Amino acid sequence: MKWILAVVDYWPAAERVLERARRIAEALGGQLFLFCPVASELEELNRYIGFDNFDALKDQLLAEHEARLAALPGAEGIERAVEWAPAPYRAVERRVRELGAVLVVMARSEHHALGDFLHRPDDWHLLRDAPCPILLLDRAARECRAVVAAVDALDEEHVALNGRILDEAQILAQTLSLPLRVVSVVPDPLFAIPGFRVLDGELVARFRQRSLEVARERQSRLLERLGVAPAAQAVVVGRVVEVLEQEAEAHGLLAIGTLARRGLSGLFVGNTAERLLGHVAGDLLVVN
Repeated sequence: MKWILAVVDYWPAAERVLERARRIAEALGGQLFLFCPVASELEELNRYIGFDNFDALKDQLLAEHEARLAALPGAEGIERAVEWAPAPYRAVERRVRELGAVLVVMARSEHHALGDFLHRPDDWHLLRDAPCPILLLDRAARECRAVVAAVDALDEEHVALNGRILDEAQILAQTLSLPLRVVSVVPDPLFAIPGFRVLDGELVARFRQRSLEVARERQSRLLERLGVAPAAQAVVVGRVVEVLEQEAEAHGLLAIGTLARRGLSGLFVGNTAERLLGHVAGDLLVVN
């Protein structure tokens, strides 16, 4: 049985999370599990103050979340659970492993530059620890026009990761009746090498053109090898994060991997998913 885990931890997006997860589960012939991890600052306060009625307060919060979860449109008949979870990402990861879930669907966490540095959001942890792909929905509802699969065309050592990205992106595109677009980003030499701006412009242009030719050839070879026929494919020169932000904003759903952290991938792409979390305008499918 293929389990899809729908996580409700941001109530304004709860209906969208449930609807998207149910649609995917139906398309895959899978089973849907609805999970609500409950976290509250009361837990931390209780550690220092010691409320006499803390357990009663906790029970009331859990009961309220259970009632709201049951009242969600379309939640009838779906197996669900509400759990007190001081660290929600750990509770989600545990549920994934218990179910053997093939996908997590949830809203993206709220991100702030300083706050993220001091306290990593739940989705940041899940990108590193979850054993299955995660579909992170934008906190604001946005139209999806295509599924964009971002693959590394330059580093051929990561064919397996590229294959998983393309496989999951294809499934999602078919499920949502959206076209599949494949994009590879070639770092511009002007950005990649400090001081490169002082070099001859013609030399830079030749370097850039050669990078594009190699990336296009390898991207086409990768797609042919994996038997993927996207509706569109492109190789773009620029800053990786900026290009992918533009792709996500233009098309609404970006699929990216998190495994590669060495060589060219480590330098230019390795932690791109983590850097995109707080900036991308659109949904994000993260494949490990």
